[in-house]
Amino acid sequence: DSSCEEMREFGNVALVPRTQSVDDDGCVHFSRGENSKEWAANDVDVIIFCSGYDYSFPFIDRESNLDLDCIPGERRVRPVYEQLWHAYCPSLSFVGLPHSVVPFPLYEVQSAAVVSQLTSMVGSVPLP
Repeated sequence: DSSCEEMREFGNVALVPRTQSVDDDGCVHFSRGENSKEWAANDVDVIIFCSGYDYSFPFIDRESNLDLDCIPGERRVRPVYEQLWHAYCPSLSFVGLPHSVVPFPLYEVQSAAVVSQLTSMVGSVPLP
């Protein structure tokens, strides 16, 4: 983690600073901040590399006849109105797409909006 300047242990899991290198024998070298020396760990069993994610909807393919484009590296899905409703199929919604948010309160509000839209589609004001 680039915001971590020293190792912090939580049971059998350790949060460590930025990785500098991994040797062929499995020794992992970490930085210790700008004014400190590099240090190494020889007893590493597993490295979990968490770098973010890209959207993927493998259940929506060409056969589903839906225009849906997930742009790798951009954290965007289109055409999705308000990051919730499919622009051409408003009965299809994607709860939880936005990133960098407080997730569970947002999911609750999005779910309420979807239910409201789906239960009042007949005679309601359509989405733009």
